[in-house]
Amino acid sequence: MRNPWWPGSPLAPAALAALASIIGFAVPPYAHGATPPDPFFGTWSLERERSHYAKDAPPERMTIVMEDAAQGLHYQSSTQYTGGRAGTSDYTANFNGTPTLVVGDTGFLAPVSLRRVDGATIEATYTIGLKKIAWSRWSLNADGTELVVTTTYLGKDGENCQNVAAFRRAKSVERAQ
Repeated sequence: MRNPWWPGSPLAPAALAALASIIGFAVPPYAHGATPPDPFFGTWSLERERSHYAKDAPPERMTIVMEDAAQGLHYQSSTQYTGGRAGTSDYTANFNGTPTLVVGDTGFLAPVSLRRVDGATIEATYTIGLKKIAWSRWSLNADGTELVVTTTYLGKDGENCQNVAAFRRAKSVERAQ
């Protein structure tokens, strides 16, 4: 007996259509021409043991959440420092270099402007008035699981100081259906 799903069978076109519809649903939307998610988006946790700060110890804990925003990103961070001090920051910025306000738990912080260098690198510049007071380079590793933020800032004596903060992408939590 001949298999009805075999090529040449009258049912072969139906089998191919069914297979195509299954594959179509299994392939991520960006495989069909949509834009893949930005590799920076997600939740990032500080790896304190891999981080180095110029003047002080790295924070005890820091979490950054970056989400999609029109032509840019929405950034939120929460930081716990040694001694119990805590801080937050929040802003939404695009990648065209326009300064945007940063709001912290103590009020307004230095405005930031972002520029996308490539798919794995963002540069941030922090200014007060017309003076650049700090600049950062955010770099992702090849598989998008590690983020290194290298920030250079002007110390009290005008010298350049550098902080290197290493982050690991937080594992996503599956939601119950």
